[in-house]
Amino acid sequence: MTRDVIIAYPNETCEVALERMMRAHIRHLPVVSAGHLAGFVSFRDLVLRDVAAKEGALQMMSSAVHLTGSAAGGIPPMWKCHSCGHLAHGEAPPDRCPACAARYDQFGLLKES
Repeated sequence: MTRDVIIAYPNETCEVALERMMRAHIRHLPVVSAGHLAGFVSFRDLVLRDVAAKEGALQMMSSAVHLTGSAAGGIPPMWKCHSCGHLAHGEAPPDRCPACAARYDQFGLLKES
């Protein structure tokens, strides 16, 4: 039986619990509140929560980038040369493709994904 049980407390962050689990090479951590077992948390639970939080932050940042547009310092539109596939950034296509010298009318605006 383990004498020095590694535990977590309800007020600790997920990052603290994950770090403790990684240092101890364990996958489950008992949560203790007021000296009594309140439950268990698994490595998987914490990783999934961390991923969900990061996905939410990424979506928020992505939305902010799309809202700013090129006028506010965002990324300008991208154009693709239909002749050779060269990509160019700009509010309008270049007069000539730097790779194959195709005219501006050979460029198409790439759609945002």
